[in-house]
Amino acid sequence: MGYSQAAHPNTGKGMGTKTDDRLCFPLCADRPGVSGCHSRFDQGAMFTKAARRVMERVWAEKTRARIETERNLEGTRP
Repeated sequence: MGYSQAAHPNTGKGMGTKTDDRLCFPLCADRPGVSGCHSRFDQGAMFTKAARRVMERVWAEKTRARIETERNLEGTRP
C-alpha cells in the first residue's frame, strides 16, 4: 500500500486552522528520504496558486463522490 494522508484545501484557512474535513482529498505523505506530494502541494511546488485552488476543488469533489459510491455499495458485496 501507499503512503497517503488526508490533505485539507488551503483555501479558506487561517494560521493554525484547517478547513472542513469533508473537503479533504488524499495525497502522498513524506517518508524517510522522500518528499511526498502533500508537502510539495502545500508549498506550491506542484502548481501555481490559482491552479492549486482549482485542483483542491476537483480532488475534493472526486473524493466525496468516491466516498458516496462506496457507501452506496455497502451491503451489496458478498
